[in-house]
Amino acid sequence: MGTANNNSIKANELNENREVEVLYQRMGSRWYAFSAQGDEVFYSAVPEEVISESNSGNNGNQGANQV
Repeated sequence: MGTANNNSIKANELNENREVEVLYQRMGSRWYAFSAQGDEVFYSAVPEEVISESNSGNNGNQGANQV
């Protein structure tokens, strides 16, 4: 029963909307997003179409920081 309760708490934590800081970094020809939560770091490549959408209507790389 304790395990089910712990899983329920973890599921609720995952469903919360949280604001987190995200660092966008270009490495070579690809953009990556990095974020730290507690003692964990999450990262992912940002798809090119997201970068393209972000840059439409903006000047240069300014929009890429707003992905």
